[in-house]
Amino acid sequence: MLRIFNATIKITAFLFFISPLIGIAQSNTALTLNSSAAAFNAEGKYDDALANINEAIQQNPGLAYLYITRARTYNLKKDRIRAIADFTEALRLEPQNLTALTGRGYAYFNEKLYDKSIGDNDKALQLDPKNLMALSNRAASYNNSGDKIKALEDLNTLVMLDAKNPVQWAKRGAVYVNIGEYQKAISDLSTALELNPKDISSLNNRGWAFARTGQYKRSVTDYKILISIQPQESRAYISMMPSLIRMGQFSEARAVYKDYQAKGLSSYITNDDWKFFIHYLRAATEHIPAGQYQEALRSLDQSLKEYGSEIKTANKSGYADVLALKGYLLEKLNRDGEALDAYNQATVINPDQPDVSEAVKRLVQKQGIAKQKDNTQPIIELISPRSARGLQIVKNESKIEIVGRAKDESGIKSIAVNGLQVDKVEEDGLFLTTIVLKEGQNSITVIATDKNDNAGTKTFQLNAILPSVAKTKEEPAIIPVDVNKPPVFHAILIASNEYQDPAIDDLQNPSRDAESLKQILQNNYTFNANNIQTVYNKTREEIMQAIIQKSNSLGENDNLLIFYAGHGIAEKDKFGDVDGYWVPVSAKKGMNSTYISSDDINKALKRSNSKHILVIADACFSGAFTRSISNDAPKEIQVQYTYPSRKIMASGNMEPVPDNSKFIYYLNKNLKENRVKYLTAKDLFNSFYKAIINNTETFPQYAAIKGVGDEGGEFVFIMR
Repeated sequence: MLRIFNATIKITAFLFFISPLIGIAQSNTALTLNSSAAAFNAEGKYDDALANINEAIQQNPGLAYLYITRARTYNLKKDRIRAIADFTEALRLEPQNLTALTGRGYAYFNEKLYDKSIGDNDKALQLDPKNLMALSNRAASYNNSGDKIKALEDLNTLVMLDAKNPVQWAKRGAVYVNIGEYQKAISDLSTALELNPKDISSLNNRGWAFARTGQYKRSVTDYKILISIQPQESRAYISMMPSLIRMGQFSEARAVYKDYQAKGLSSYITNDDWKFFIHYLRAATEHIPAGQYQEALRSLDQSLKEYGSEIKTANKSGYADVLALKGYLLEKLNRDGEALDAYNQATVINPDQPDVSEAVKRLVQKQGIAKQKDNTQPIIELISPRSARGLQIVKNESKIEIVGRAKDESGIKSIAVNGLQVDKVEEDGLFLTTIVLKEGQNSITVIATDKNDNAGTKTFQLNAILPSVAKTKEEPAIIPVDVNKPPVFHAILIASNEYQDPAIDDLQNPSRDAESLKQILQNNYTFNANNIQTVYNKTREEIMQAIIQKSNSLGENDNLLIFYAGHGIAEKDKFGDVDGYWVPVSAKKGMNSTYISSDDINKALKRSNSKHILVIADACFSGAFTRSISNDAPKEIQVQYTYPSRKIMASGNMEPVPDNSKFIYYLNKNLKENRVKYLTAKDLFNSFYKAIINNTETFPQYAAIKGVGDEGGEFVFIMR
């Protein structure tokens, strides 16, 4: 027994001394296999790498760096799930392993698990605040999850720590391009190109930024350099086109497009979001060089039609390009009024277009000269009642409301009906007055005087049978509605509550309020869910583009409701007039050019062919913006629906309104509780107006929007 015990002691002692040597041998084997795996990864032989690293892990399952190497191999094979599992095992073995944290954060990023990626990189930066990989990964995750401000904070640190690296400047420049900070983008991308003149990505992004700021020549130069470096870079050919077109270089644009086609290149214009652009290119490179302006205009109209009413996420500038070229063509065709409207809509989307701004100045000056020489008489039309042979008017009293419009390029100075001046004449010449009828034939003489003192006269004949002498009671004259073509209702719901500028307070309720209204419209009224567009926490450019696209795409059988909830402000100009503004989330406090003005909304709606447009605004100082139905509808509803309307319903006049809005509460409540099949916007407003002024300090407003085609009609909500 003693002999056995002594032998056991000797064996134990031997193992005690020899085990470190075995560990060293095992480590050397693991290191050798790990190095081989890394070499195979560098050669792209991932299966060979896995064979080596699997053997190493089988022999040494407790070494964290082996799992990290295998995770890297899986990352290279784009097998992110297994990569994440191996990084996780490495972190179980070594919880503070920086390489494993940043590696797993990168894998999470590629799987679009941005919150988890940010979490891993947060831990890595707690261990090493200057870790470039962690900062870069976290910035990318913030950027892709929509938090551009935090992304920029990390990129600022990266640029400071790694200022000689062009990649850091290029990354920050790309983010500035994405958020529309084009001048900052140009500065960063220029630095990146000084450090690496052949950086294709920076050339592409700077070319884009130059184009968006109206520096068209410099944009073209960048794209030409890019093509000289990489002739097969298809996006450069297409991205160069708008700048050439803006400079009027249609022949060169044609040559570039032909070169692109001859090389058999394929680019982003084959994507669904960009197919509209092909019609734009056809107009610019085929029809315009041949002098076929009408054909070009048809191609542009087709482009706008195919663009549709939804914002293309891949492209937020192409619509303005099409509008600018349309304005150019309309100007060539001497259709100056339409050209000015197209130019104005383009500048509403993007104010930084020097070619368009010059065109607007040119046309305004031309109009001013035309006004000085004006000797034409205003054109007068009667809107209600319609004048037609045999029209009989039956009223319960002898008074009738006359609605008409006088048109003249110089504007309308005054209107007189049967010798009496009309008190209220809108900016677009719309007028409304009441006259007393007599039995039998009635003459209505309208005299309109323009601002150059040219007078026009028109007389309308109406035959009236008054109730006191009528042999049989007749119904009012009603313009028929096509029952086989029911009206279509559309809505744009805009909510701004998450403001990018720290100087502007966030709001709690706008998105929630808009979503509540959405549910009521599609559940209780004839708004199809596909026709309701939500624009929540979007930039000024995105909001204006959404309104212009939608309003331009609608026809005479369509009705549009635009809802806005968010901050609003009002300011007096040098003449003492008050201008109202909506404040989008991209706004900079105190910079009016970043707000949405009432004039912007008017320009956006001016060319719409829709039957009715109703704007509902729940914002501070919203009042500054006011300066076919089936046969079972009551007759008065049919009449109100017949005439086009452009109305605004605002939660307040010239006073602030609270975030917790009583206006929205009563608006939604009364829409939801309504049991009348046909509800006019005016009746809806009247149903809760007193409740609001009795329970708040605000004074809601309901009025026509000036200068955009209101003819006294009403938007009608139809219950399902």
